[in-house]
Amino acid sequence: MRRRGEEGVDSGGLGIGLSVAKEPVTAHEGSVLAFSDREAGGSEFVVRLPLASVGLP
Repeated sequence: MRRRGEEGVDSGGLGIGLSVAKEPVTAHEGSVLAFSDREAGGSEFVVRLPLASVGLP
């Protein structure tokens, strides 16, 4: 979700995307990491999920 600035200029996100993503990831015993590079103007998001143990016959 994004919002618009007073003059129609994109002023960034509302910050709810990360919290929405975190709920199902943590429910599966995973983690969400976020890194921001303000100078480059970008962000990196890492989602880690454990591998499932599958019993073989």
